[in-house]
Amino acid sequence: MANATLLTMHSDEGLKVARVLFPHQRAMTMLYGIRADQLTHREQRVAPRPIRIVSAGHDRHRDWATLLAAVGNLSDA
Repeated sequence: MANATLLTMHSDEGLKVARVLFPHQRAMTMLYGIRADQLTHREQRVAPRPIRIVSAGHDRHRDWATLLAAVGNLSDA
């Protein structure tokens, strides 16, 4: 953590904790997400066949079991 240029937190509460734990590090809240009030309805489209799926990366949070459960039985995926 001492070598980090910036610590980013997803909440103001997390930012408070980070500033206590790492008082000499630059830290800020970085909000993320979507605005549900700005969502619009789009017409449903038919997916082209075959369905090609890319899930690049191999981080520890990647949920391979859920991906396979969702598309593993599709013969054209």
